[in-house]
Amino acid sequence: MTETHITLRDGVLHLGDDPRAVKAVSVTASGVSEDARYLLHLARHFKDLEHVIQAAVYLRDTPDAPEIVREALWRSAIVTLCLCFDPHPKVERRPLKRRKVFPDPNARAALEDFVKLRNKDIAHDEGVTVGAELLAVLGREGDPDKVLELKYIQIRSLHSSPQMIDNLGRLAEEATTWIEGEYTRVSELVTEELRAQPYDALMALPASSVEVKKHLPQG
Repeated sequence: MTETHITLRDGVLHLGDDPRAVKAVSVTASGVSEDARYLLHLARHFKDLEHVIQAAVYLRDTPDAPEIVREALWRSAIVTLCLCFDPHPKVERRPLKRRKVFPDPNARAALEDFVKLRNKDIAHDEGVTVGAELLAVLGREGDPDKVLELKYIQIRSLHSSPQMIDNLGRLAEEATTWIEGEYTRVSELVTEELRAQPYDALMALPASSVEVKKHLPQG
């Protein structure tokens, strides 16, 4: 997958570099096949997994970074990795298939560990990695204040160990390698379908545009 310099002006994409280019059209609007939308999903997964790789490298190489930064990156990377493989019907993009991306059962088991971690500790609190207790500090017998104060204690097991960080990075790297091969294969099919259409039909396709969905509260 190669990167292209793109600018966005007034909601319209402008692609530079190639002097032969006269227009950039929307492939998803061409109706060539479902493969076109699949390519979009693959590209989005690829960008997300790049974030995971960068986070894993930072966590590995910067052990003395502020704990809040490390914890935020760690949690973000786990959620992002799991999102790429999430079969939930509300997910907009087509999820990656675990068995296709990770033929090694050990890799799939490592991914499942992160999915459980996200479900049971990050996205939902099931008390799997956190233990908490409320203690009453007692005074001496006969003192008027038998109960001096209450103390809350919490113990959390740190799951961002060097081994887990390494596993996170390796899974993301292996997944991006698979995506690159799959993207190349499918893009060749889509390109051939487009080339089979008359030039006038291609030029009649709408220009490429991007619509950003806004779900932020208005205020």
